[in-house]
Amino acid sequence: MFFTTHCMEVHLADPAAHGISQSSTKLRPTAVSRVALAACRDTDQVWSPTHSLRNVEGCRVTAHLLVPGSTFTGMTARGRTEKPPGSWSPDQVIDVLVERMGKGDFYIICPDNDVTTDVDNRRILWGAEDIISNRPPLSRWHPDYADEFAAFLKAPSPFRE
Repeated sequence: MFFTTHCMEVHLADPAAHGISQSSTKLRPTAVSRVALAACRDTDQVWSPTHSLRNVEGCRVTAHLLVPGSTFTGMTARGRTEKPPGSWSPDQVIDVLVERMGKGDFYIICPDNDVTTDVDNRRILWGAEDIISNRPPLSRWHPDYADEFAAFLKAPSPFRE
């Protein structure tokens, strides 16, 4: 979860309950803070902080959920020195993140060179339908659903224009 802030102070009802002193709730612009992280830690729903923040009149703190595609970094290199063709560089991911944060998007599903946004969206929809259809989790990899999922990927777009 990414938090951005354009305000200079964040108020918590009980900062001590988060192990945070009142003085540390004064933030630098665009800083990720212990205050923001505490907001995440105290919820079992990742979207709760942004829901709470948008209901605070005049609040200029925002929260964003980044789901990057395959990204080649020092952590993912596993001994490789060349970026795999399907992966994005961190700079590409950051460019999308900053652009979409600027638009006010909460969910930032970042593609890569192997998976299009349309395929990502269909995978997300299929996963949600696993729940409401009582299919096994990650059924797109289950042999009983492989043909159905392949047909779903080729069907006309199920998304509203």
